[in-house]
Amino acid sequence: MIVIQTEKINKMYGEIEKNSINALADVDLIIEQKEFVGIMGSSGSGKTTLLNILSGFDHPTTGSVQICGKNLQDFGDDELAEFRRDDIGFVFQDFQLLDSLTVKENIVLPLILAKKQSDIIEKKAHDIIDYLGLNKIFNKHPYEISGGEKQRTAVGRSLITNPKIIFADEPTGNLDSKSSKNIMDLFCKLNTEKESTILMVTHDPFAASFCKRIVFLFDGKIHSIIKNNGDREEFFDHIIKCQADIGGVFNDI
Repeated sequence: MIVIQTEKINKMYGEIEKNSINALADVDLIIEQKEFVGIMGSSGSGKTTLLNILSGFDHPTTGSVQICGKNLQDFGDDELAEFRRDDIGFVFQDFQLLDSLTVKENIVLPLILAKKQSDIIEKKAHDIIDYLGLNKIFNKHPYEISGGEKQRTAVGRSLITNPKIIFADEPTGNLDSKSSKNIMDLFCKLNTEKESTILMVTHDPFAASFCKRIVFLFDGKIHSIIKNNGDREEFFDHIIKCQADIGGVFNDI
């Protein structure tokens, strides 16, 4: 089953033919159910722009985006907001947790906004907290826990609605090496055990090596696509080589 399909996505900023910037150019992309795909590219390659368009936070200048057969351009603002809340999970570099809420309350917030029944909320909260190993901190606030625990909480929030796809934007960008590995191990666990479809933007070859497929962008176009054949160290080396072939500085800006 195809989860995401784009056709000739173009994104231009500024007046057409007058100092315009073409951030994306004719991007055709297909993401299948149960895939774990990374998007990589140097600063200015268009990877964040692409993620924003795929998640409905931005609109292409031309072209179309379909998620599970639904064309995002056909949605009104309210419909799009509900679709993002119910069918898409988000994990951000800066966590985007509310300090006024506990870990548990942050996780279940999408269900509260959707006005789900309290017994459903409690059941799902218990299942996710137990699955992610957050039992010892679920009553704490974000300012009382580590960066790795914050990101694990954000992952829990992304899962609470059983989304069709999880978008992760530099999920290890604010984490140390140990926490980064723990989060990437968690993504792999979600992908294999819960069959979650994950699309991750990253500048980090280590994080990217956990993916099953990497799409490299260069100047707004798909430059190359490489697949993980099961040997993560070998895949890591392949990623480094592709970065060198493309050139430019890969960073998290």
